[in-house]
Amino acid sequence: EEAVNGDTTSFGLTGVKDNETAGKASAANPSSAEIRGARGSFNLLLLATDARAEEASRTDVLMLAHVNPEDNTVNLVSIPRDTRVHLPGIGLTKINHAHAMAEASGKGSHAGTLAAIQAVSNLCRCTINYYIKTNFSGFEHFIDTIGGIDVKLEAPVKLTYNDRTLPAGEQHWDGETALNFVRERKSLEDGDNARQRNQALVLQAIARKLLVPDNLTRLPELIRQVKEDILDTNLTDTDMLSLAWMVRSIDPEEMYFVQFPGS
Repeated sequence: EEAVNGDTTSFGLTGVKDNETAGKASAANPSSAEIRGARGSFNLLLLATDARAEEASRTDVLMLAHVNPEDNTVNLVSIPRDTRVHLPGIGLTKINHAHAMAEASGKGSHAGTLAAIQAVSNLCRCTINYYIKTNFSGFEHFIDTIGGIDVKLEAPVKLTYNDRTLPAGEQHWDGETALNFVRERKSLEDGDNARQRNQALVLQAIARKLLVPDNLTRLPELIRQVKEDILDTNLTDTDMLSLAWMVRSIDPEEMYFVQFPGS
């Protein structure tokens, strides 16, 4: 197990509970062993890069999940990509540069992953036990793999680069629409802060979709497909299966979301 340590080894968070009603589904207990760390909470970092051909990629999304299996709760902390941090050998710069700088040094994609993880660990002063990194195309394909997601918007959202506007109300999105939504910030009144809230909304929608009985029964197959969309992770296949099974016990309404101060 590969974990990155910050200045302290604990990470306690509180936030505002999402009011959206959660879907429910029943399923049999998994035959695999319980998830590692089930006797205590753990931290998982979600990274999404803006990978482009022949360019060092930056982390466009950094979201830290503090998971407590005993309480069946998840606290999501979204870190603005322009948050200023001190990087060794570089100085004060944006946190999303950590991945790009390490990757550009010729050490490869995994070095970029570790640099981004260390930057978040130092910033939040916590241990990061697990991590999952994907890119835009991987995220889009993942959404399509689980059959799309269902989202309820309180207000219309204009997609700047897609030349369309998503209406208010309940709707079903494919991977392309979901990707354009989580990337949008220019048309949002609160800019990147609103975009982070939208990203959390999509994560909750994904959790609800994984609770659909059809998806629960095909978890092993889904995990095999999802692995194709993951660029880097320290989760084993067993970890992924156990984590997916654990999601069925977590009410998406109990997923708390807070934004890291910054812009």
